[in-house]
Amino acid sequence: IYSLKEVKAFPQDAYKFRVRVKVLSHEPRDVANFTKPFCFNCKKWVPKIYDKTNKNIVCSRCYELNLEQKSRFVYSFILLVKDDHGEYLKLIVFDHPQFFSGISPDDLVRNDISRRVIQTKIDTLVSKDSFIFCIKSYRTQIGGIRRYQIFETII
Repeated sequence: IYSLKEVKAFPQDAYKFRVRVKVLSHEPRDVANFTKPFCFNCKKWVPKIYDKTNKNIVCSRCYELNLEQKSRFVYSFILLVKDDHGEYLKLIVFDHPQFFSGISPDDLVRNDISRRVIQTKIDTLVSKDSFIFCIKSYRTQIGGIRRYQIFETII
């Protein structure tokens, strides 16, 4: 288990770590906004436009180009954490469908049951003294900013 200071100072940009931290808060504040529609063809966020069945998200660009629809909701939010040494870090949760123990990412504005379960899980996580996360570091392609993303962690 690494301290957050060790994680931040690690010389390799892309690396995997285990950290024990306390979750202080989350962004966005409203868990209904923890999911967003994303097109895996375009690699872009898409507006909430549903198909004729009113169940599936449609990417208008892929629709116009007659491409197979590969849009779906993904988790996309940030946890602000702190370790025992007083170091802070923002951890990204992105496209990690197992994060909430099998609750698939969905339109949480429409799905009240999933939203309430996720709210309970987040409240429990914030109330715990510490939790172990697997995180990976990487640099963004634009701007070269170092980021930290949670993976293979289930709450």
